[in-house]
Amino acid sequence: MVPIYNQNIILLFPGFLGICLGIVCDWLVTKVPMTRGIIIRGCVHCERKFQISAQQIWPLRCNTCGSFRPLRLWIIVGILTISSIFFWNISKCELYFVCALTLMVFFTVVSVIDIEHRVILKIEIFIGLILAFLIGIFRNGILSCLFGAGVGVSLFLGSYLLGKIYVRIRYSSEMQNREIEPAIGFGDMCFGFIISLLLGWSEILIGLFLSVLFTGIFGSFILARRIVNREDTKNLYLPLTPFISLATILVLTMDLLRY
Repeated sequence: MVPIYNQNIILLFPGFLGICLGIVCDWLVTKVPMTRGIIIRGCVHCERKFQISAQQIWPLRCNTCGSFRPLRLWIIVGILTISSIFFWNISKCELYFVCALTLMVFFTVVSVIDIEHRVILKIEIFIGLILAFLIGIFRNGILSCLFGAGVGVSLFLGSYLLGKIYVRIRYSSEMQNREIEPAIGFGDMCFGFIISLLLGWSEILIGLFLSVLFTGIFGSFILARRIVNREDTKNLYLPLTPFISLATILVLTMDLLRY
C-alpha cells in the first residue's frame, strides 16, 4: 500500500500539468481566431506586448490597460486540471494518459472557439486529422479506423446536405436579403470526420447517438427558456462541437475504464 503522503505527491504532477495546459489552452483560444495561427503577442484588449517574462506565463492583469483575464481562463484551467488527475488515475500506462490529455486539450480549444466565434478553423481540422488518425490506428487498427471514418463522414455529409436543402426550401424568400446558415456547417462535417477516425466503426454510432442526445437536451432547454421569456426562437444557434466532444470523451473514458 502506498503511503498517503506519496499519493499526494504523485497527484501533484497531473494537477500541475493540468494547470499549465489550461493556461496554454486559454492562450490558444484567444490568439488562434485572431491570427489564424499559434502566435502569442500580448494583451488581448490593447495588444501591448508583456514586458515581464512571468506575465507571459500567467498574465492575470495587463499593466497597460488594466484588463483582467476573463472567467473563461479559470473554467478551462479547472476542467483540464480535473481531467488530468482523473485520466492519470484510470490510465493503464503513460501512453494512454498522454493520448487522453492531448485529446482533451484539442477538444477544449475547438469547442471554446466554436462557442465564442462560431467557426472551426482549418488549422484545427488539420491538427485534429493527424491526432485522430494516429490515435485511431493505435486504438482500433487501420481497417476499423478507415471504415469508421467512412460511416461517420457519410452520416455527417448527409446531414450537411439535408441541412442545406432544408434551409434553401424553408428560407428561400429570406435568403435574398441575408445569408442563413444551416444547422450543420462544413466545419462540423470535418469535425465529425475527425471523430469517426478516432472512434472507429465499433464506437462511432454510439458517439453520434450521444452527441444528438446531448444536443437535443440542451437545445430543448434553451428553446423552452426563450419561449417562456417570449424571445426570438428563429435565430437559435447551438455549437455542435462541445456536444460531439463530450460524447467522444465519454466513449473513450468508458473504453479506458473497461480495460
